[in-house]
Amino acid sequence: MAIRLAMGASRLRLIQQQLVESLLLALLGGGLGFLLAIWGVQMLATLAPEDTPRLAEIKVSAGVLVFTLVVTLLTALLCGVLPAWQATRGHVNYALKEAGRSAALATRGRRWRGALVVAEVALSLMLLAGAGLMIRSFARVQQIDPGLKTEGLLTMEITAARVRYPDEKRVLAFYEQLVERVKATPGIESAAVSSALPLGGGGFYLGRVFLAEGRPEPPVGADAEGQWNVISPGYFKTTGTRLIKGRDFDSSDTAESNPVIIINESLARKIFPNEDPLGKRIRSWRDENKLREIVGVVADVRYFGREDAPRGLVYVPHTQNTWRAMILAVRTQGNPAALVGAIRNQIKGVDKELAIANLNTMTSILARSVAPRRLSMLLLTVFAGVAALLAAIGIYGVLSYVVSQRISEIGLRLALGAQRADVFKLMIGHGMRLALIGVVLGLAFAFALTRLMKSLLYEVGANDPLTFAAVALLLASVALLACWIPARRATKVDPLVALRYE
Repeated sequence: MAIRLAMGASRLRLIQQQLVESLLLALLGGGLGFLLAIWGVQMLATLAPEDTPRLAEIKVSAGVLVFTLVVTLLTALLCGVLPAWQATRGHVNYALKEAGRSAALATRGRRWRGALVVAEVALSLMLLAGAGLMIRSFARVQQIDPGLKTEGLLTMEITAARVRYPDEKRVLAFYEQLVERVKATPGIESAAVSSALPLGGGGFYLGRVFLAEGRPEPPVGADAEGQWNVISPGYFKTTGTRLIKGRDFDSSDTAESNPVIIINESLARKIFPNEDPLGKRIRSWRDENKLREIVGVVADVRYFGREDAPRGLVYVPHTQNTWRAMILAVRTQGNPAALVGAIRNQIKGVDKELAIANLNTMTSILARSVAPRRLSMLLLTVFAGVAALLAAIGIYGVLSYVVSQRISEIGLRLALGAQRADVFKLMIGHGMRLALIGVVLGLAFAFALTRLMKSLLYEVGANDPLTFAAVALLLASVALLACWIPARRATKVDPLVALRYE
């Protein structure tokens, strides 16, 4: 640039040249980024849960295109005009005299390049820390025991219409016949109906409050919350819910027999701490207000999703609390999807006009319950990976530039007896110093900002030391790899060629 200025070129002409070069690179990068955005949005729509709000509205619109174009142009201006303006503002004679002695490595230039690399590394580490916390949280969620066996379990919603089943006896007869016919299908181990499914799988979720027999009502006494589930005999066997003590419902539990109930461990501990609940009676005192004898205790299940904390649950027999809308759960010996047709035929054999809704496997319901967390983890991980890649490119670019500008110095060092290993260490040290400063700053900012993620984490602290150590080591390794190639190139400098150039 100094030579061109000396030969009569104007500063504006040189700035225009740099702007054209920067604009070309920026447009190519922005165009590629826009194409990647289209693909990324399609991937996002595929991976996002079906019930994601406004999922259909997520698209690359004209507004996004304009935004991309504006950012591209700003990038070209900042990365083209400003450096060109700075490069052409110096004195021509000074620049020409210093050209042979690496004037490009002026203190101000080194500081700016170093600051950019440090900022890239710091921002990358912040994103990697967030991604690491999300990955650890997701791993913890995946380790949660849902309390039932999801493999081989098929579910579907069914409603006994009032037109064809006007009273409770006909409703009960319909569901009993339906369950028996489905159970008789080859490849079916068991079947049952329930008013709601665990893991947020569907149905009608009804919350009630319970009191033990003889205990005073609030505010004098304390009640316990529990979700109300209506089930048929065999439900626990079908879903794989463990019966801890007592018995399951059976044919002896009828509308005329003693009202009975089964509770889960959480409710048993809350109402009867250090007591055996079997044989005792409880009532839903605000609505049904009927004393029911506890005949069994079952293990806790995650009711509203895999991350749902254990909560109180009660189960009552369908014969004593008849509902029209129920969910048919079927335990199959093999792939549930292969038996859908046979199950449909059995249902039509009971009622040809019966409609089936929300046909699902419990495995897919389990996956859907953690889908939002999986999506957030995936997006943050992708962003962090891109940021780490950009940081590696930045370190590589700066170090490559330093090597190219210090060829004469490297050749002189080698000519005076320096070992190539010493040159390698020198270059590696230059790049790693920038990277480690960025790592330290990134850790400091990450410690402060990851606290905002507390609501997104599960059983992992916002400042988890293991995660921060892992991402710092990962980014330092990426930086070392980015430094390796330029440093190796520096060791292959021929002293004679370098000194002849000088």
